[in-house]
Amino acid sequence: YIFVPAAAGVLPTDGLVHCRPILRAPGAVDVGSDVLSGLQDASVRGGGINLALASASLLFFQASGRFPKHRIRWGITQSSTIQPVANTWETGAAPAADAPAYVYAAPPPFPAGYVGLAPREFVPDVTAVANIAGAAAGVTGCILVTSEISPAITAQGAHSSGGTIALSDPVWAATLSDRTQWAYVGSAYFDQSITQFDAQTLKGIMVLPQNVVPNLDLTAASPNTIWGQSGDFLFPDTALEVEAQIVGAVPVGTLRGVSVTDQTAILLNDELLAGGGGDANYARRLRLYPDPTNGNVTFALNGAWTQIVLRSVAYKDAVLAMR
Repeated sequence: YIFVPAAAGVLPTDGLVHCRPILRAPGAVDVGSDVLSGLQDASVRGGGINLALASASLLFFQASGRFPKHRIRWGITQSSTIQPVANTWETGAAPAADAPAYVYAAPPPFPAGYVGLAPREFVPDVTAVANIAGAAAGVTGCILVTSEISPAITAQGAHSSGGTIALSDPVWAATLSDRTQWAYVGSAYFDQSITQFDAQTLKGIMVLPQNVVPNLDLTAASPNTIWGQSGDFLFPDTALEVEAQIVGAVPVGTLRGVSVTDQTAILLNDELLAGGGGDANYARRLRLYPDPTNGNVTFALNGAWTQIVLRSVAYKDAVLAMR
């Protein structure tokens, strides 16, 4: 395909999308679509997002895979970047509040009529990348879609809501996309106040958020979800094992207690006595396993603390861990 700008006087030599049909060699045995569908989970590899500083663009670690019933692999090369804009967000717009953002590789769009034909590659050149929603340099066989909805906890990491939606594309207008075929490639925290993604460090399957402002106030009603919420974001829904720190202060001359219960057991049951010299400071680092259905962890306080909050340290991405 060649992208031709409006009112072009000559056919351009750039703006190309290479879409060769991939045909079997003569005499080759066909692998049925049911077999391909079963193999795709195991074929997804890599993923993750690393941001040294807050940024409007996302920087990816290498990832590859095969969409269900597709014979061509998609790929994201190391250090590929994309800046999500309105039509690369699933809803057609960036979040109106702070929220975790989940990025998916989705089958690339083709013009109407490409149904039941031979599988084909999707390799846009630099100019075409700028014109196709979700395309990026170093990304082949797929486009990248950003969503506020988390993936299913499988090696594929398909969009947990499933269903078919229309994605807006400036070249081919609205194109239908089956979200059950998408594959999760990483998440980051979208900070609406700066319309950027907060810095985070990826260490294998461990993600270390670098944002220090959002804390979960433990004086609020419990149980608390430690998954992302506007105003007190801690972790995304893919965080089923997390490292966190409780930081607090006890009023002078008082005895206060705190206990924490997660999916496994009571993790701690501490008491702290503040003498007459001033407030006593408290800090404890924990490994938490939140309820996998809603991210809940129960925090119980004995008496009124001057302050007590939960801070994010790191989390294991449950989807990346299955690859």
